[in-house]
Amino acid sequence: MRNRLELVHLPARRLHCRGYVQDRRRERLRDTRHGRPVEAPNPWGETYLLDEEVARRAEAEATSIMATTAVGDFVRTLTELVDEYPTDPAGTVPVIVTVIALTAGEQHQVLVEPGQLDWLTTLVRDELDTCRAAHSDGTGDCGR
Repeated sequence: MRNRLELVHLPARRLHCRGYVQDRRRERLRDTRHGRPVEAPNPWGETYLLDEEVARRAEAEATSIMATTAVGDFVRTLTELVDEYPTDPAGTVPVIVTVIALTAGEQHQVLVEPGQLDWLTTLVRDELDTCRAAHSDGTGDCGR
């Protein structure tokens, strides 16, 4: 593989080679980590991203996708459960359960009847009791 000189043109600036830009990017990251003031906006933009910047962005995107998938699965399952198994008489005012994927900025709402909410609370409480009992300082009994 041959080395080649790549140049980038920044508005109102000189042309700079890849090595120069990446050195400045490293300095900017270091200054940011140490709380030093840095020029805003980043004068280098998206030019010649460093490996660690690419990795950080890929990790953030993967986390966002994972959260979106987990939240979507949970919301679909909860919706299916409350639609198929009503507990209260028709006309009962439902409770709104909001599920938010903070990393993806998604928000979903599911209408749950009060009886279903009691049922879900009991289910979660029973599972919590099971987890506590399964610890070494618990009873060792799993389930009821």
